[in-house]
Amino acid sequence: MKPDELLPLIVLGLERGISDLQLAKKLNLPSAFVRKYRLFLGISSEQVTQFRYDTWLRLIREGKSTEEVSLLYGVQPATVRKLLTTERGFKMRQHKREVALAKTKKMKASFFDW
Repeated sequence: MKPDELLPLIVLGLERGISDLQLAKKLNLPSAFVRKYRLFLGISSEQVTQFRYDTWLRLIREGKSTEEVSLLYGVQPATVRKLLTTERGFKMRQHKREVALAKTKKMKASFFDW
């Protein structure tokens, strides 16, 4: 594929918080090309980082584990937990309790649903 044909994929990757270097490696493009295109779009590296945290939170709330998220982004699970806690105030233990409580309520509700 030509670099111009990969532009929509670059935008999609940036919106999911994938760094310039990671995108360049995945798409087999020079990292400078990805960086220049990101800057052309007016997206700062800080915005990409915030997109990444948003995506991590969404994935975890959809049921992915921190291990699965970390594999997708090439970081350690502890990094995902630490950054979400410090940057977003997300508490994994509280999230797990809420998920378990929701499952329990659902099981109780469906137990007598004949």
